Parts: sequence; C-alpha cells; structure tokens
Amino acid sequence: MAMKIVSEFKDYYDHLQWERGSDPKVTYERVPRFADGEPANFVPEFLRPRPYFGTRKEADVYWERRKKPNLIVLAVCGRLYCIAEEGGTLKHGPRFWSDPKADSVGIAAFPASIRARSTVHLRQTDLNDRHRSPVILLKDGWGLEPDVLDPCLANFKFDKVLPPEAMFMALTDFFLKHRPSSVMMDASANVIMGR
Repeated sequence: MAMKIVSEFKDYYDHLQWERGSDPKVTYERVPRFADGEPANFVPEFLRPRPYFGTRKEADVYWERRKKPNLIVLAVCGRLYCIAEEGGTLKHGPRFWSDPKADSVGIAAFPASIRARSTVHLRQTDLNDRHRSPVILLKDGWGLEPDVLDPCLANFKFDKVLPPEAMFMALTDFFLKHRPSSVMMDASANVIMGR
C-alpha cells in the first residue's frame, strides 16, 4: 500500500507515488506550517536570494554571519538528523559525521557549540508522533522545539541521507501508524469478514 501526496510543491520522493500507485486512505497533506499552526512559506536562509544592503557595513555583517557554520536538525519519522551548513554548503552523510577526531574534515572542524548539539544525530524522538507530522525542522538552540512542520526535504538535500524509496516507505509507515481508529476498525472488520 502506498500513500497519496497532496502538496503544492514537489519533493525528491514524490515520483514514487505514481510508480507504486496511491491509496486515498493513506494521504500526506504536505502543507508547511509553523508549530503554532500558521501557514509557513518557508525557504531556508541558505537558499534565499541575497538581500539588498544600503551600506557596505550591512553587507559585511550579513556575509560574516552567513560564513559561520550552522547546524540544521530535522525530525523525520521518529529520528533526528543533523545537517551542517556553512556558507550555503550542506554537509551530511556518514563521511561527515563518522570521524569526530579528524581535525579538518567533518563535524570536528566546527565550533564546540555545534559539535555538542550534533550529539542528537540519529537519536530516536517522539516529536513526529506528538505533532502528527512526519517531517519537522527544529528551532536553533539547545531545545528540541519544532519550528516548521512539513518543510520540503529536497531543500536540505535529504536524498543524501535517505534514498527516495526509503523515505517514501518511512512516510507511508508513519501515516499507516497514525490513521484514525475508525479507518483501522474498518480495515480490521474487512479482514474478519473476509472482504
């Protein structure tokens, strides 16, 4: 059984719904919104066009801030994933995270505050279940607080973390687990009655 995706934007795994077919009982209404429920027209800062600056000093401050490393944390289907961003370049995958003792490669080259926060990488979480959202971008800082629900994973080059097939199946499993009980009762009644 495959899920049906209803969305105004394309993500990197969408093509699989046409290859595998879709079940209208398992629907992902992918509408980015802030944690308070307000709609979010969200684009990560590293993808935004360069703003206009009135003075050279404003431009210098902006570019200095953009050069600083940043840690993006996503909760995806019950697991936390960290993606490092530096100057618009995203760094993820086993090569980046695997060797904490390397001096110039990977997370070891980042400031201590980012290295400390990156310890949540690949930990399990119940944030997705609590917010009924399979993809959550977390706020900056130490807490694990949701910022944007259902952002576009392609913006974060998440295909380098999970291939499209694995992502599509994880999302389908998430929605099968969270179907309303009446749908689950109908499905079990059909099985019992042999329909």
